[in-house]
Amino acid sequence: MRAPALLLPLLLACGDKTDDTGSAAVTDDTGAPRDYGTTQLTDGGTWSVSYLPDPDPIPPSDDFTLTVEVAAAEAPGTPLADLDAVVVDATMPGHGHGMNVTPVTEDDGSGTWTAFPLKFHMTGEWQITVEVTEEGVTETAVFWVDCCEVPS
Repeated sequence: MRAPALLLPLLLACGDKTDDTGSAAVTDDTGAPRDYGTTQLTDGGTWSVSYLPDPDPIPPSDDFTLTVEVAAAEAPGTPLADLDAVVVDATMPGHGHGMNVTPVTEDDGSGTWTAFPLKFHMTGEWQITVEVTEEGVTETAVFWVDCCEVPS
C-alpha cells in the first residue's frame, strides 16, 4: 500500500538523522555539522553565552530552569553583571512552533540570569535563543538541543 501523497513529506521529515554510513549527519543551514554545545558566541561576536539546565538532562514534558551566564567574547567564564537585558526562549523549528509556556528571565545580580519555566512538550530538536542587550545593542546566541529521552 502506498502512503497518500500528503503524508509522504511528513514521513520523510520524521526519518532518522543519519547518513548512509549510519553516522549522525544533522547539519545547520550551511551544511556544517550542528553544534549542540552549551556555550556559544552571539551572532555579532560580542558575547559568550553559556547555559546550564536544572534538572540536567532536560526532562521531556516537564518544567525546567536555565541558568545563563553572559561574558565578553574575549573573556569567557568571567560573567558580566551590568547588562541591560537577557531574554530566553525556545522553539521547535522543524515543527514551526514554540513552547506552551513563556519563561521569565531574572537577573541574579552576579552576571548570571535564571529563566523559568521552560518546557519541551515534545521530543526532538529544539532551539534555545538567548538575546543579550547592552547599551542599545542586541545580539542572539542560538543553542540546539536534541530533547529528550523518554523514560522506559
